[in-house]
Amino acid sequence: MASERETDRPLPAAPSLRAGLNLPNALTLSRILIVPLLVVVLLTNIDGWEFYGLGLFLIVFAYWVFYNPNYLGHPDNYIPANPLQTPPHIVPEWYLLPYYAILRAIPDKLGGVIVMGAAIGVLFLIPWLDTSRVRSATFRPIYKQFYWILVADILILGWVGANPPEGYFILIGQLATAYYFLHFIIIMPFVGWFETPRQLPDSIATSVLDKGGGADTAKEGAP
Repeated sequence: MASERETDRPLPAAPSLRAGLNLPNALTLSRILIVPLLVVVLLTNIDGWEFYGLGLFLIVFAYWVFYNPNYLGHPDNYIPANPLQTPPHIVPEWYLLPYYAILRAIPDKLGGVIVMGAAIGVLFLIPWLDTSRVRSATFRPIYKQFYWILVADILILGWVGANPPEGYFILIGQLATAYYFLHFIIIMPFVGWFETPRQLPDSIATSVLDKGGGADTAKEGAP
């Protein structure tokens, strides 16, 4: 009887490139082709829409690379270097401007370097600093507000880093630097302890369908 029941069971469908490979089959194919597992998983789980989006991204990316590569650059970067004179204003790349503002917020040079390194190191401590049992800010109404304040604070730091360290830029940079560390060291742990998150959905699909209005359709189509 046991053997008959086993033979009556439908055989699992063979993996296809359109549906994507599961992990064991992808691992086997990776060993056969001698390519990284990530490459196999990506190539076997993409369809036409992914290629379409990738093509649009490459078109925009190619425009900036080949036709306007200096758009995000700063004119001061093209001034010939003078070995006898320190440049009055150094402008790093745009993605380094917030940390450059943190570096200049401390009058002491060594202290500025330490604080800038701590601004990067504190990001590695987020798994321990975030004390909430809910990781997604979507279901944390209080923390979501502080998150957007942090985004604005980082943009302000970038703006300060792109300007000379003089006048009110120094004070704004120091205040923005103080809030940066305040967010991670004090606000994040305390909000996680005292905040009451919203009720979590049963699955990610339920949350997405509820927002798109397709929850009823999914229930009707369910067996």
